[in-house]
Amino acid sequence: MTGDLRIIESDIGPVIPLVDVADNVGRDRSAITKALNKPENRPLFVGLLSTQAIKTRAGTRKCLCITKAGMEALIPLLRPIRRDDMPERIGTFRKSLQVRRSGAHLEPVLSNILTEYGRQARVLSTEWGVDLPVAQRVVMATAVERFPDLTPYRALVGAEDKPHDAIQELPAPAAGPKADPDYEKYFSLRKLSQFCQCEEKDARKILVDEGVVTYQNTHLVLTKYGERFGRLFTVTPEAPHRTYEEIRIRYSPEAVQLVRGKLASTQMRLPARAV
Repeated sequence: MTGDLRIIESDIGPVIPLVDVADNVGRDRSAITKALNKPENRPLFVGLLSTQAIKTRAGTRKCLCITKAGMEALIPLLRPIRRDDMPERIGTFRKSLQVRRSGAHLEPVLSNILTEYGRQARVLSTEWGVDLPVAQRVVMATAVERFPDLTPYRALVGAEDKPHDAIQELPAPAAGPKADPDYEKYFSLRKLSQFCQCEEKDARKILVDEGVVTYQNTHLVLTKYGERFGRLFTVTPEAPHRTYEEIRIRYSPEAVQLVRGKLASTQMRLPARAV
């Protein structure tokens, strides 16, 4: 007699908790884990395992799950045990899995889908300021388009509203910072060193020695004197994916001339090699 079998929707498709596999085939979890972790077996399960949060009697726990293809690859690796009904249990388990996978018992899958899309609606509401009913209608329309079995539930969150009408109510993304027109008139330290045909560390040393920049808590900062040769710019280095801002120093053409001059004077002071 097989135990309850849960099929969970994941980023790799429907998966089965390994604890359910163990219960249904009559093996303990340690035997299954041992089979999965053998070096010669690991390549067989690449892309077939996924960790999912599952509700248990002790609360929500993260459990390792496996796809149907992974389960079929796993069963032959389990060492036989002294149990006369082992082949029968495996056969029953496979039949049960096939019935559930074909659509006879989809409630667990649909509930997980609803939970995920409900979370997306709450994020739109709490973090983006979207009216919660509007957000729910939008995400439900998206969910129904991908999972038609959810269509009956759509009536509960305003099915009379057309998806594009709800989408029009979403606030426009906040505009990013405007580009500074002077940005291209100044150069990064890398560009400055390329202009001067020297390494970045040499150009940085000259700028520090000349008082253009100085170290403050291991970071370079522009000095008051250095404002003649550089300027601070606010940049978003990972836009549009992230919108945090950083302050960076860029250098003027006068800084290029300063570094070039110091490099030339250093080379002139080098003693000539004896022939």
